[in-house]
Amino acid sequence: MRRRLAVGMIAGLGMLLTIRAFSAPAVDYLFPDGAQRGTTIHLTAAGKFDIWPALIWVDSPGIHFTCAKDKGEFTVQCDKDAPIGPHLVRFFTADGTSFPRVFMVGGDPEILEVEPNDTPRNAQHISNLPVTINGKLQQYDDTDCFAVKLSAGQRLIANLQCRRLGAGLDPMLHVLDEAGYELAFAHDGLGLDPLLQFTAPRAGIFIVRVSGFHDPPDENTRLAGDPSDIYRLHLTTGPFITHVLPAGVQRGQQATLTALGWNMPAGQTDFPIDARSVAAVWDHLMAPTPSGEMLRVEVGDGPELLASQVAGKSISAPAYINGCLEKIGQQDSFEIAAHKGEAFHFSATATVMGSALDPLIRIETAKDQLQAVGDWTAPEEKTYRLVISDQYHKGGDDYCYRLRIEHPKPAIQANPNAAAYVVGPGKTIDVTMTGIRLTGHATPLVAIASDLPPGIIATSAQLPPAGGAVVLKLSAATDAKPFNGLIHLFFVGVDPLRPEVDPAVFNLSTEKDITQQMIYLCDPWLTVLPPPPPATTQAATQPAAKPK
Repeated sequence: MRRRLAVGMIAGLGMLLTIRAFSAPAVDYLFPDGAQRGTTIHLTAAGKFDIWPALIWVDSPGIHFTCAKDKGEFTVQCDKDAPIGPHLVRFFTADGTSFPRVFMVGGDPEILEVEPNDTPRNAQHISNLPVTINGKLQQYDDTDCFAVKLSAGQRLIANLQCRRLGAGLDPMLHVLDEAGYELAFAHDGLGLDPLLQFTAPRAGIFIVRVSGFHDPPDENTRLAGDPSDIYRLHLTTGPFITHVLPAGVQRGQQATLTALGWNMPAGQTDFPIDARSVAAVWDHLMAPTPSGEMLRVEVGDGPELLASQVAGKSISAPAYINGCLEKIGQQDSFEIAAHKGEAFHFSATATVMGSALDPLIRIETAKDQLQAVGDWTAPEEKTYRLVISDQYHKGGDDYCYRLRIEHPKPAIQANPNAAAYVVGPGKTIDVTMTGIRLTGHATPLVAIASDLPPGIIATSAQLPPAGGAVVLKLSAATDAKPFNGLIHLFFVGVDPLRPEVDPAVFNLSTEKDITQQMIYLCDPWLTVLPPPPPATTQAATQPAAKPK
């Protein structure tokens, strides 16, 4: 009765009513989270789709999403030439976009996990390798077991992508015998995702088990699981590349590096890299490998040298030395030519190469006196001795390094405050950009927006000399057309003698649900809303006269 009276009161006022429900998709995870190139799969995007069908944007034209009949269900076709590796996907409507999610394209056959498979006794048998298994750890105490047949001396590589797909797990890999006894274990390898290599001591069936704990940890000590805890397990007895030598390439050049890893066939280790289009702001690039893993290749502004080539020779900055501490307690030393007051930056790349090295870098300031260094200024003109060793005096074939000998280079870290923005016709929104000046960066910069659709304009803003946050005003005309797509934000140098352009990209890893991801940077997205529906006038109503 009260609701009916309220409606009657509104109608009686003859008000203008404009009703519009806003609803952008929200996607928690994709399953399966990838496919083999040249195949078509069925995929579920778990989340909220109030408006269906949704629209889909993918960063590669070789990947095609098609909406199925039911909400959140898609058919995905990967072309034969679709680039191997991770790709960003956004689901959107006229009201906005979902947070970007990762979809993987692999080069090997892919299958789905089949339950029940929680013990060695009921393990899912994998008959053909290589293969990528798409699975979930769906509830507490869930484990997934896969049985693989190996010959004596055959090496199996198990590579798990889980945390990097957005799962809230710290995952583990075990290799067990058929009775369930542990033969090998890996907890980490590529970030929190484990990478395990196992050589069969005899011919037989061996069990690869996937499990994990919550991350960040909670009060439970049980094995964790949730429908969103998806993974991709790649199993192979074939070649698997762990790193390249040299570990980097000079900016603006092409090079053929040597691929190193497990089960590498003789004479098939060439790994071509093209760094001709790598911008000055990037110090590495990611290259896909045949196994579907992404390999980090460093990019520098000087020559890539092998430690064996420069022993006893004087080195000038910038230069990058690639070596390995093969023996326990080994330390490599190099001669550095320096002028008085010359500033240097020394650092070592190790863990991102899959190296076990915990590097310690020191420079000889006086005879037999070594000082730990990172940023260092030469007190006088002479040749100094630079030493790299392991922090714990360890060594081995996997204690490789890339030693960076550079001059400190001014740089800026530029990020917008959001992955997506929404503006309505006739409205204005704030776009905040942060510029952090590093290593004495002092170039005068202005923040701008580009690639805006028709009817959208943006102000510019000067970055303070000390760096910080600036705000752009992004405005839509009253007749601006609806739009969904990427825009680009930059800090641009305004001094013609010091030209500079620095893209501002959103760091996906700042989101609480994605602390690691296969792709961690993206350009911001803009949604221009459609105009509101025309206002309607509801005629005033008069109560009927009471009969006399």
